[in-house]
Amino acid sequence: MTERAYSDVPGLLKPDVYLHDPKKPAIHQRDNDYKEWWLNNKLHRENGPAIEHINGDVEYYQNGLRHRDDGPALSFNFGEHQEYWLNGKQVTKQDINK
Repeated sequence: MTERAYSDVPGLLKPDVYLHDPKKPAIHQRDNDYKEWWLNNKLHRENGPAIEHINGDVEYYQNGLRHRDDGPALSFNFGEHQEYWLNGKQVTKQDINK
């Protein structure tokens, strides 16, 4: 899979929107559906998912790239669907456990 920053996906952010708090990640909530953590206009959260959906789905990002080095970076449907990512590249569960 190709490496791609979340903010490069068309339609996710308007060009004039800059989400950042200089002291910590900015938290942005959309329509009581999910929360996002942003730093330097990229999805980013150090100790938790950068996107938390109200239904329990989670997505981990660091510096705008899907990333989690201690478990699945994406977990949907109460954990039934999981994807593992390191620095924006999809990997296997075995790659995470090395």
